[in-house]
Amino acid sequence: MSSEENFSKTPIRLPNPQISDTLLQIINNRVSTKEYCGGKLEEQEISNILWAAFGKNKKGTRTIPTALNEKNLKIFMLNEKGIWLYDGEEHTLLKISDENALPYLAEQDYVLQGSLNLIYTGSNREYSPLHAGAAYQNVYLYATEKGLGTVARAYIDKQKLHRILGLRNDEFVIIHQLIGYPDKKD
Repeated sequence: MSSEENFSKTPIRLPNPQISDTLLQIINNRVSTKEYCGGKLEEQEISNILWAAFGKNKKGTRTIPTALNEKNLKIFMLNEKGIWLYDGEEHTLLKISDENALPYLAEQDYVLQGSLNLIYTGSNREYSPLHAGAAYQNVYLYATEKGLGTVARAYIDKQKLHRILGLRNDEFVIIHQLIGYPDKKD
């Protein structure tokens, strides 16, 4: 039997997904938001978002899958008052700078209207981007469930961020994620 005979040329029609399930409803409602109305997130909301991104779950492992169990993903939180590094092992924020790095993110005007800026970095060119994708997807799902807006974006000054975040030569900036209250125009 040839390999062509193993495959049907007619697509198999699958049943529609059963989006009555809560997770499937959240996935169905997930969008990238580019219009925000400002406002600050409560500390508990920030805590929940960071935990969803790369915290420790009840089994003591991370909230995302990691290739080879590598935990080299770093998540930085930036605002006008400085830069913090999230320590998912201890679920704490460590202030690393008083510098306002928001200008390095603001290549698009809507960025300054968001409430929370996360920068994902890593040191493994093959796996770190996968880890960042899993982390920011968790944040997308959390934000959707809570009525928040979010967008992952690469249009940032990665070289300046590398310097200001104090990354080592083997580390690199992967992506920025903005979270905030969506501007719900009717």
